[in-house]
Amino acid sequence: VVCFVGQFSKAFEKGLKESGYSKTSIISNAYEDSLAIKLADMIKPNDVLVIKGSRGSKMERFVPFLNPEKPLSY
Repeated sequence: VVCFVGQFSKAFEKGLKESGYSKTSIISNAYEDSLAIKLADMIKPNDVLVIKGSRGSKMERFVPFLNPEKPLSY
């Protein structure tokens, strides 16, 4: 699964399609809690998740949804 959030999301989505990528993707111009919930619902035990983003994009907002028993402290 590819999840891309940010101002270049449409260009990223276009590149995915042109490369033949046909698996599930979550593409959005801006972060929303609903995206984090959707991503968390897709994750299975033993999956590996990599979250990459600049501090400006505040991608750490995904983390509390991924492990609700250990909320992130800022």
